Amino acid sequence: MKILLISLLFITSFTYAQDNKNYICVSSGIFFNSPISDWRNTFGASVEYGRYLKSGISVGVNFGYWSFLKNYEYNGIKVTLPLLSNNYYSLSISSGGSYFYHFKDILLEYDFNANIIISKNKTTSLALNYCHQSGLGYNSAESFNLGINKDF
Repeated sequence: MKILLISLLFITSFTYAQDNKNYICVSSGIFFNSPISDWRNTFGASVEYGRYLKSGISVGVNFGYWSFLKNYEYNGIKVTLPLLSNNYYSLSISSGGSYFYHFKDILLEYDFNANIIISKNKTTSLALNYCHQSGLGYNSAESFNLGINKDF
């Protein structure tokens, strides 16, 4: 909980004077390194809240479950860099770190993201991302995530 509060204070102080939008993204994912029959260890879920900076870069904090097994919850921070954006979709890359309380371990990741605009006012998008992670005793783990992103 302390990491989440520190991260929120960091984002608030870093972006307080900005006139930019916030976002929230709710997503779930499937890991490639776990068999589909082991559904509790194959699927995860997360919620991310962040803010767009004037440069287009976004900074966010997240909370999630690496898997649906007990003690796999985490908090993290992520920085996203835009690559391409138009009226229909956007592409970006992101990197971040997450802290797992039970394991007292840090997971590092990088992501390739695509957002497909699904609302007329362009504030809601379908978020797709490929994520490559390391930590928790893995040399690497890969996942594909699907979510809904809302700008406000």
